[in-house]
Amino acid sequence: MQTRKTIMRRTALFLLGSVLLFSILSCSDDRARALRPAREGEKDYREMLTLVRDRRKAKDDLALLRSGIEDCQVKFGRLPSNLVELVRFGCVDHIPEPPEGAAYAYDPVRGRVDLIRQDGKQPPPKQKRR
Repeated sequence: MQTRKTIMRRTALFLLGSVLLFSILSCSDDRARALRPAREGEKDYREMLTLVRDRRKAKDDLALLRSGIEDCQVKFGRLPSNLVELVRFGCVDHIPEPPEGAAYAYDPVRGRVDLIRQDGKQPPPKQKRR
């Protein structure tokens, strides 16, 4: 006849084994999902994420340059004549790489920097949402 203590041990081992087996099976399913090729809808989503990430980086880089231009004007009492002067004067560490197919356009008279496409055209202005 089994004692109560033996029954409790076996029950605990069974439950522990069940939880461990479930964990292993669910992890391998997630891993297989991550390693398989993307489906059509997932590709669109991944491309959209990449596009949004690139746009965010471009905005952050422009903000960095604009902040450097303001710092340069405050420190030296004048606008830099080109973007390289921002680095030379220590207002920014480096000029960020523009997004693929674009370049920075700097107006030294106004102290304004923008991104333009390589073909020289500026992107159309964004329309306000209603």
